[in-house]
Order: sequence, then structure tokens, then C-alpha cells
Amino acid sequence: MTNTRCDMKNQSAGFTLIEIMVVVVILGILATIVVSNIKGKTEEAKKNATKTMITNIKLAIGSYEMDNGKTPESLNDLVKAEKHYLDQETTPVDSWGHEFKFYTKGDLIKVQSAGPDGVFDTADDLINQ
Repeated sequence: MTNTRCDMKNQSAGFTLIEIMVVVVILGILATIVVSNIKGKTEEAKKNATKTMITNIKLAIGSYEMDNGKTPESLNDLVKAEKHYLDQETTPVDSWGHEFKFYTKGDLIKVQSAGPDGVFDTADDLINQ
């Protein structure tokens, strides 16, 4: 009689192969959902960081212009001048590693990022408003 109890106990002590496979499939589905959501959020975060940097560059150009009576020749002037107008030591780049460009239209200052594709004047460019 004790022998029968031991046999039943050993048979029901673990998971079946089907139960393990179901858990693995569920984990795979959840991982796919999480990764796809994170990927979309990463690109959005890069765009937001670049927009913030554009705003900072525009303000730095304005400060440079007030101090020097002219706009900088390049964005490098904002970090290499006697006074640092941006809190960094190198020319600013966007979230994708591309340099910004800027231009003035009258008294308006426009700062532009080439966006994810790295090519200026395409649909994905980011520019201050």
C-alpha cells in the first residue's frame, strides 16, 4: 500500500512537457509585445531629446547674439567661445549623432535636425517652431 502512494506521488510531482511548452509560448508572446512597445518608445524619446536640444541651441544662439552683436558663424562657436553658451565641450549633435544646422530669417532663428534618416530637408526633420 505504501508503494502505491510513492508511485502516485512521483508521477504528480513535476510539470508535464505540454505545461512547460505553454508557459514558454506565453513568455515568448509577452516578450514580443514588450520589445515592440519599447522600440516605439525609444524612437519617441530620441525625438523629444532632440527637440529639447533644439530649444537649448536656439536660446544659446540668442545669448551669443546679445553678447557679441552677431549670430555665431557655426554651432562650434557656442562651445569654443570664451563663454560656453552650451553646457558641453563639443559641437552639439542630435540623438542620431548628426550635427544640427541653423539659419536666421530676419530676427528669427531656426535650428534644424536632419532626424532619423540623417538627411536634411526631408519629412522626418525636426525644426524649432
